[in-house]
Amino acid sequence: MYQICDINKNLFEKEYFILNHFYSNLIFPSIYLSIYCRAKMTGINQCEDYMMFQRALKQLRDIDDKILFTLNLSTPTPSIKARGTSPTESCRELQQEMETNYKHRSESLNRCISLMGGEVKKYKSDFETGNDASLPILRTKQSTLRMLRNEMNVEEIIQERTRSLFNLKCKEFLS
Repeated sequence: MYQICDINKNLFEKEYFILNHFYSNLIFPSIYLSIYCRAKMTGINQCEDYMMFQRALKQLRDIDDKILFTLNLSTPTPSIKARGTSPTESCRELQQEMETNYKHRSESLNRCISLMGGEVKKYKSDFETGNDASLPILRTKQSTLRMLRNEMNVEEIIQERTRSLFNLKCKEFLS
């Protein structure tokens, strides 16, 4: 497993523990973790291939998609109490993981928006100086920039929705 993510082993060990904890009910959790890690390292770190970036972002948003399941594991029920799990500790761990994940996704989106914005300016300048061959590339870059900005808006909505659910379930344990 470490061969896939040996660039940042400390971060991966933490993510592996958290993901393994939350996805232990999956039939093949190691395959899921392998896919998660590969997507995180390749797709999210590049901006040229929008579809690859979007797939990696979708996999990083998996924690948001499964927030209710995760919160139900974290909050006290008779089965949770019987296992001796502290809801306060579980909520804190989940909050920390969510914030780390949000920061990583936002930084990646902002980096790609900045990179694409620079490329749009470059190709626009080329086109304005008379290089008509740069027009198709300019339009492609503008389209990618629009889609990245749209992803940033989607990211804000997802974070808001997830935080409201988190606060609903964990607020009493974190006060």
